[in-house]
Amino acid sequence: MIIKTKQADSGAHIGFAVMMSVAMAAWGASWTSAKIIAGMAAAEVLVFWRFFVTFISFIPIILWTKESLRVSLKALGLIFLSAVFLVGYNEVFFAGLRYGAAGVGSLLVTTLSPMFTFLLSALLFGRKVGKKEILGLLLGLAGGAIILDLGHLDAGDLVKSGNLLFLLGALVWAALTVTSQKAQGKEVSTFVYSFYLYGFASVLDLGLALRYPVIEVFQYPPVFWWNIFYLAVFSTTFANSIFFLGSRKLGAGPTSVFMYLVPVFAVFVSWQLLHEVPKVSTLLGGVLAMAAVYLVNRRH
Repeated sequence: MIIKTKQADSGAHIGFAVMMSVAMAAWGASWTSAKIIAGMAAAEVLVFWRFFVTFISFIPIILWTKESLRVSLKALGLIFLSAVFLVGYNEVFFAGLRYGAAGVGSLLVTTLSPMFTFLLSALLFGRKVGKKEILGLLLGLAGGAIILDLGHLDAGDLVKSGNLLFLLGALVWAALTVTSQKAQGKEVSTFVYSFYLYGFASVLDLGLALRYPVIEVFQYPPVFWWNIFYLAVFSTTFANSIFFLGSRKLGAGPTSVFMYLVPVFAVFVSWQLLHEVPKVSTLLGGVLAMAAVYLVNRRH
């Protein structure tokens, strides 16, 4: 019986590991998916439809799990603040992809945002910074500089390439991460948090999107809606749910390791579908930045 139990646990862990890899692939491919539709409409319109479809997709999950939607005013305020940062990140996300490469953007955001998160936590909550973490931050700065190719770019090129927007996106995502950690706790489950988050974000972004013909998207070709569906349902609702379920099963530490797969999948998919051939310097910078993320988060 003990052997069978161990085999069952091992099989379950392997199954979750496979599902986690699929979720990371979904996150990585979302950069290419967003790049495909980035020029079809204003960023505000794209963000609204992504959020609205995501919000709708969480309704069956809430009904299935039968979780209570009751939350305190304090938690609701934190979720609203998270929604503000989420809207800001996605606006920058689509604007950056209009000009920049999906592969480079994914490397910058996924590797620099954890370090920005660490710095914000240190500044806001007095978190101590050790020697290895300082080394990690320096490595991250070096990796980011190599990815940006700062030695060959002036300020104008940095803006035209969209990389400045990706840097801003990494910073906004770090702020979103900090507020999300504060908003989620014993009182608010992940699914309830996501339900309110995307509901608030839809309303907030609709106010920005109404300056444009929001309804005209129903005349767009199927490729637009396929990618909106992918970004909303598969890369957000499905991938997020798998990630959080995996973290409960495998633990936060082992789960976080899977995040290293996101830029790998993002660069590979953008290379295959968008023919964005990665530079050697970009790959080197990505490796340095991922090593930096490991050093900064090693204790956790």
